[in-house]
Amino acid sequence: MSLDTFLWIAAAAVPLVLAALGGHVATDRPGLKLAFWIIGVVGMVVVVVFGIRNQNAQTALQNQLNRIETNTGKQAQVTVNVPQAAPPQIIVAPPVTPSPKATGGGFMQLSRIEIRMQRIEAGAIPSANFFVINKGSEPVEGFERYFGMAVATNATDATDKEAAKMLRREALEDHARKIKEHRPMVGVGQQVWNTISLPPLSKEGADGLLRGKDRWYFYVWSRWKGAKRDLDTCEWLQAPPTPEIKNEELVWHLCND
Repeated sequence: MSLDTFLWIAAAAVPLVLAALGGHVATDRPGLKLAFWIIGVVGMVVVVVFGIRNQNAQTALQNQLNRIETNTGKQAQVTVNVPQAAPPQIIVAPPVTPSPKATGGGFMQLSRIEIRMQRIEAGAIPSANFFVINKGSEPVEGFERYFGMAVATNATDATDKEAAKMLRREALEDHARKIKEHRPMVGVGQQVWNTISLPPLSKEGADGLLRGKDRWYFYVWSRWKGAKRDLDTCEWLQAPPTPEIKNEELVWHLCND
C-alpha cells in the first residue's frame, strides 16, 4: 500500500470516528446522535470523492509528462539552406537563349544565367540563378552539378584561368564529398536550376565591377551517367554600362577567350 493510499483511507475514517464519538456523547439525544452520523458519512463520502478525483488528476498529469519527455527526447531535425547542398530545382520549359541541335543520348549544357541583383552598388548582394538543360534525345541519369561564383579584383586574362581552375577544384571536391548521394534523373528538355549568392558588395567592390577593374566569374560543372565528358563552363560578366542590371543586355565572355 502506498503512502498516498494510506493517508486517503485515514482521512476518510476521520469523519466516521468523529461521528462515533459524537454519537456516544449524545446517547440520550437520538436526534443529535443521528445528525452526528449523517455528518460523518457525508464527510467520508466527500473525502473519498476528493481522493478519487485527485488520483485521476495525478494520473493524467503523469501521462502528459511522459508524452512531453518522449517528444523532447527526439533529436531536432535542422535543415540549413546552403546553395550547393540545396536539391536541384527541375522545371520543364524551353531555354530563353538559342541552343544547338539535340545530340544523341542525354546531354546537359548551360541554358542561361540570370542575375538577380537589380543594381551594382554598395550593400547589394551578388546573386544569380543558374540553369542547365538536357538537350539530348534521352533522359540523363545520375545527374550531379556544381554552380559557383567568384569576384576577382584587378583581374586580367591570366586571372580568368586561375578563377576557372579554382572553381573546378571546388566542384571536384564537392563531387568527392557527395559521391554516395542519390542523383536524380533529368528528362529530355528539362531544366535544372539553383540560386547562388556571394557576400554583399563593398563600395570599392561595386566600383571595381562597374569600371571593369574587377571581374565577376560564373562556373557550371555537371556530370551524369554515360557522359563522355563533364560539363565544365566558366564565364565572366563584362562591366555593364549602367549600375542597373538588365539581363537581356549583359555581355558574357568565356574564361578561356
